[in-house]
Amino acid sequence: MRPPLRRALVTASSRGLGFATAQALSAQGMELLLCARDGMALAEAVAQLRAAAPGRRIEGLVCDLTEAACIERLQEAALALWSAPPQVLVCNAGGPAPGGFEAVDDAAWRTGFELTFLSTARLLRHFGAAMCEAGEGRVVTITSSTVARPMSGLTVSNALRPAVAALVRELAPQWAPRGVTINNVAPGFTATARVEQLLADAAGRAGVSVAEARAGRLAAIPAGRMGEPAEVAAAVAYFCSEAAGYVTGQTLVVDGGASLA
Repeated sequence: MRPPLRRALVTASSRGLGFATAQALSAQGMELLLCARDGMALAEAVAQLRAAAPGRRIEGLVCDLTEAACIERLQEAALALWSAPPQVLVCNAGGPAPGGFEAVDDAAWRTGFELTFLSTARLLRHFGAAMCEAGEGRVVTITSSTVARPMSGLTVSNALRPAVAALVRELAPQWAPRGVTINNVAPGFTATARVEQLLADAAGRAGVSVAEARAGRLAAIPAGRMGEPAEVAAAVAYFCSEAAGYVTGQTLVVDGGASLA
């Protein structure tokens, strides 16, 4: 019987869904390597996680996932921390800028592609190979419920998030024989700073208050509320667990039923 998975890399993990995921994995007993662009926020996240798990190896690396060299630095940091690649990889990144199709220029498309799709593809290429060689691993991408249902004013996300999910479906049957699972978690409106920004943008475009924009969003969610980061993190943690060893190539939408309405 193999020992439990213990080494986890979570990207864009200084706050929001990434940090909640790091907390959930730490609660499973995992050691962690975090990364984020904001060094101060990252240091605070690492300190908080260490305080909750004294003696456990938890480190952070400041890097920008849109830079190819960032992936190489993450590999070096993982080897320095564990002398081995991570056994768990959670691919997370900030979402692309909002805007309808007419408002999205070439620069916005390129920025969104690098942040949303290319960063994930690079992570999968570099770390997936090492996991397959080791014969074990759990990979999860945090995408968006736009993979199931497009959202007004989120053209770049609507176009690129499904591409990430499709890449996961392509890789799943290739990696499964080598002991590596790969799945997507697709959150809907969740109580994060990112969603607050989206609500402010939607309010501005519609000429209403943020409170009115929020009420409109909630009315479209059968659960009648926004999700909590911990609820999304719990879905990610399941896919990263031993219990999910027979689940791969799947997308779990965590949106209170909004994509079904």
